[in-house]
Amino acid sequence: MTNQLNDLLPYSIVTATSSSNLDQLDQSFMYTQLLKETILDDEYDHNARKIFTDFCLTRLTENDLQPERLHNFEEHYDNHSSIWWYTKEGFAYSLINKALRTQDTEMMIKMAFFLRDLHEEIKYKHSQVSHTTNITVYRGQGMNIVDVEKLLNNKGGLLSFNSFLSTSIDQQVSFMFADSARENPDLIGILFRMYIDPSISSTPYVSVSDKGQFNEEEEILFSMHTIFRIGEMTEIDDRLWEVNLTLTSDTDSQLKCLTDYIRQEIMSVPGWFRMGILMQKMGKFEKALEIFTTLLQTKLNDDFNVDEFLRTKINVRIGDMHELMGTYTNALDRFDKALEYCQIVLPSDNPFFGVIFSGIAKVYWSMGNYNMALSYLEKVLEIMKSLPSTHPDLALSYNSIAAVHQSMGNYVTALSYSEKALEILEKSLPSTHPDLAINYNNIGMIHQSMGSYVMALSYYKKAIEIMEKSLPTTHPSLALNYNNIGVIHQSMGNYVMALSYYKKAIEIMEKSLSATHPSLALNYNNISMTHQSMGNYAMALSYSEKALEIWEKSLSATHPSLALNYNNIGMIHQSMGSYVMALSYYKKAIEIMEKSLSATHPSLALNYNNISMTHQSMGNYAMALSYSEKALEIWEKSLSATHPSLALNYNNISMTHQSMGNYVMALSYSERALEVIEKSLPPTHPDLALNYNNIGMIHDSMGDYAMALSYFEKGLEIMEKSLLPTHPNLAVNYNNVAAVHQSMGNYVMALSFYKKALDIMEKTLPPTHPNLAGNYNNIGTIHQSMGNYVMALPYFERALKIVEKTLPSNHPSFAVYYVCIGETHRSLGNYTTALSYLQKALLIQQKSLPHDHPDLAKTFKCISLVHQSTGNHVLGLSSVEKALEIQQKYITDNDKLLTSSSYNTEAMVECTKYGIEASSQIKSASELTQRLLSTDHLATVSADNGRDEVKNLIKTCSDGISNLENMLQMAQNPSSMNQKWFYGNIISSTEQNEQNQNMLSVLSYMKKAMKTGQNVLSCNESVTTCSDQNNSDTIFSTKDYIMALSYFDKALQIVQRSLPLNDPFLATNYNNLGNQLCQIGEYQEALLYFEKALEIIYRSFSNNHSLLAKTCSNMANALVGSGRYKEAIDYAKRAVETAHCSFEINNSEVEEYENQLKLLEQMME
Repeated sequence: MTNQLNDLLPYSIVTATSSSNLDQLDQSFMYTQLLKETILDDEYDHNARKIFTDFCLTRLTENDLQPERLHNFEEHYDNHSSIWWYTKEGFAYSLINKALRTQDTEMMIKMAFFLRDLHEEIKYKHSQVSHTTNITVYRGQGMNIVDVEKLLNNKGGLLSFNSFLSTSIDQQVSFMFADSARENPDLIGILFRMYIDPSISSTPYVSVSDKGQFNEEEEILFSMHTIFRIGEMTEIDDRLWEVNLTLTSDTDSQLKCLTDYIRQEIMSVPGWFRMGILMQKMGKFEKALEIFTTLLQTKLNDDFNVDEFLRTKINVRIGDMHELMGTYTNALDRFDKALEYCQIVLPSDNPFFGVIFSGIAKVYWSMGNYNMALSYLEKVLEIMKSLPSTHPDLALSYNSIAAVHQSMGNYVTALSYSEKALEILEKSLPSTHPDLAINYNNIGMIHQSMGSYVMALSYYKKAIEIMEKSLPTTHPSLALNYNNIGVIHQSMGNYVMALSYYKKAIEIMEKSLSATHPSLALNYNNISMTHQSMGNYAMALSYSEKALEIWEKSLSATHPSLALNYNNIGMIHQSMGSYVMALSYYKKAIEIMEKSLSATHPSLALNYNNISMTHQSMGNYAMALSYSEKALEIWEKSLSATHPSLALNYNNISMTHQSMGNYVMALSYSERALEVIEKSLPPTHPDLALNYNNIGMIHDSMGDYAMALSYFEKGLEIMEKSLLPTHPNLAVNYNNVAAVHQSMGNYVMALSFYKKALDIMEKTLPPTHPNLAGNYNNIGTIHQSMGNYVMALPYFERALKIVEKTLPSNHPSFAVYYVCIGETHRSLGNYTTALSYLQKALLIQQKSLPHDHPDLAKTFKCISLVHQSTGNHVLGLSSVEKALEIQQKYITDNDKLLTSSSYNTEAMVECTKYGIEASSQIKSASELTQRLLSTDHLATVSADNGRDEVKNLIKTCSDGISNLENMLQMAQNPSSMNQKWFYGNIISSTEQNEQNQNMLSVLSYMKKAMKTGQNVLSCNESVTTCSDQNNSDTIFSTKDYIMALSYFDKALQIVQRSLPLNDPFLATNYNNLGNQLCQIGEYQEALLYFEKALEIIYRSFSNNHSLLAKTCSNMANALVGSGRYKEAIDYAKRAVETAHCSFEINNSEVEEYENQLKLLEQMME
């Protein structure tokens, strides 16, 4: 027996309860059964071996073949028996097993002559020997863990070896192979003990001990597709089992049932035609197309008419393939060819016209041309007029018509046709017939589409009742029905219940289907989507990856189901905020679709739509719109004008425009979506409610709160009728209503709706669901708006704890919560903590969002408020400037997209330009002022230079004032300016007012600084008329300086009247004025200003603030000037202690404070 261990022999396991449903059998069992019968039916000429060797020469590398051995096979084939070639020449043996294992149909077709010869020789030799005694043979091999579990769970079922089977009479030899299989950690060793009763044997076998390479093994070779009944199984050792098998008889009831059903389904057509049909049923559409196309190039029958009709049938099959692959034009072309021939040779009422018309109808249905599809289905009905009114084929046609109407959204009509079909089936079939269950399922799906989930559930349960009576408990159809019920519960928001039904389906599938069956993958995908809805993204990802693993093993690399799976994984990554990863999976899906589907296939449009949504989340609005428009272009070509998918697209485009602040355009697209939905869906459908919600959100953004509320209430009315009172979509609606009340300042009302939403979410969602975090955040913002900062903070922190458990640390949602927490701490006066949270938010946004995303502008503006609150106006202005630069770039980049907006984009760009220039000029003015008031500078500056610097300060202030006034004037013009955009998406009117007040304060400061400079200049010019030029520096350094100081003091008095007494801005100015007084020896007066500064600092700043250290140091200097050394040392010590605790003070500054203290202590010694 050629190496059993390394012999990856293809096999399949059929459960004891498998029914005669071809679509649900292990496809490898069907493949080999059909292949065997096809090969044995066909005749082959001498040229077949050359075709085979020529083909193999093109595949030398992938099959590890040697050209000389192939040429030897071709030239000397007749010199040896086929058994000799199989056992002696390993390449033939390996090629057969690999081709059958991988279902390489092309290879099997090329070597079919050899398979037939080998089978016929085994059969002949078997017939020449008298087999009167029972024998036991053995086979040792490895099996993977999944297949072993399936084997152990299927005692009484069938095990088919789907190739020629090598066994041995010597148990020890086989045991050695089984035992050594354990060396591979992925395999379990299996010793098969096979009982053969020659009197009932269904498969020929022959001893090949005199032919094989290993004569001492006493090898017995069975023909292709040997089937055994699975018996007792015993564990011999760890990962080593013995399994008893009994060769089935020709009259085995289950085997006969299976093979008869296969023959009934597809054996009515000749040769490889049936193989093409099997490939179609297995979903291998390209392979089926290849077989059918090849058949058209061969002679099918000697009778010309029969040959032509067979070609017509093949054209119909090719049409079916093109429809399934989405190449609809090619499909129609094939159906037209078939129709043209049939119209010549067949009477108009021949049933075969019904087959062609049904195929054409399906193509038009797939294209979304439902009216044309219906017209062809009506032709099918016309042909069926001659049938009895209760004929099952009529029911089939009614169901097809129902499916088209369902796709059109004509649910009432669809329901009537499904009920007609049901009426026929109830009359013509027994009450427990599985076809009745299928019809109940169809009706359930229509009710589901109508949003009538309770009614849908009742029909699914009727189907279940029939299936449980008429089918075994592990029948795949039961699993399918459980899956449908799971989908209903998922749609109703009953996620836990949905998962329980999916689990039931999985349990059946794992027992009745192979570990790589596509239906298992589909179920894993549904489970993944439920976990995604629950916010369990890690779990969702694991199930999607399980599905992907199955599909990658069982489907071709370009199968559309693989694209669907990549798409789903992309959606999960999108939900997790991993936008780049999401786009990579969407790209994989697109690559498959572009190869396997037509350029106008609706699935491509759906994928483009998902890519669009991801770009929208990233703030790439132009890119988002381009992909939405790609999707729209496909859907408008391939779907009817009232197809619900068009509404989905219009809504997505609307959301992009809404995100851009282009509300007029957003509203127009949402209204187009509404028009489609109102025409295609019933008035109580949940999708209609969602659309009303979308329109409401746009009106809310536009400030039209009454209109927003009216739409939210319309949505709420539908949802309360069609959904369970705990459905998550109701919570979304309550949140939207709350948001409007919040915008209107009705905080108590808003809070009540947020709590309604929270009540639903806490009942239906897991405690770590991101939507719960969003709701806690909303409640926090209400308390923040009401000034209840202490109450707001715990809600923000609860939201943050949830996302810390469920989302990756770089998810943009973290930034949202950090900003909220930072803003609350700022309102509480905890500036250091506030700044730390806002900087965390900024870091995440800079990593996860484009550099010009509007959310960054909001964060920069919030940071500017903190800096301005602490008196650090230069840093505050820098943050404002960055925010304005982002906003300006955003408007410039999206100018074309915003042309239809009600806002003046040119004015918005100009406004930001004024702001950016004003920020720069204000910073320059601040730096010039500090320079002019610097002790070192005053000691060295000349009069002329001093005048020039003051003039420069005046001009800078003047320009800054002009730009700032222009910006404020334009920003407050609601007819041209999007207010939310200007304020960085800050919704709270309180925060908007704060920003305005800060800007007005800066404007006031700039005006006063300019006035002071003008007065200083005027004073200086009057005194420099002195003829003694040498005294001019002295004059500027004394009188002018004192005069300037008096004007700064006056300016400060004005500022005191316009600002709160604890404004940090005053503390900084008190310090500056105190320092200037010290310079001219006015220490007592300086101390008064420093004490005022300290009062403000103690009220407004933390105990380790840099301004506190600076003021204490200034106090120490003033006290020394007053001769109060002991008190000076106390303040110098405070300065050092504060500096050591502060994160804002660098080492060199700390050293300065320490040196000041040392000097004072030395003076006291």
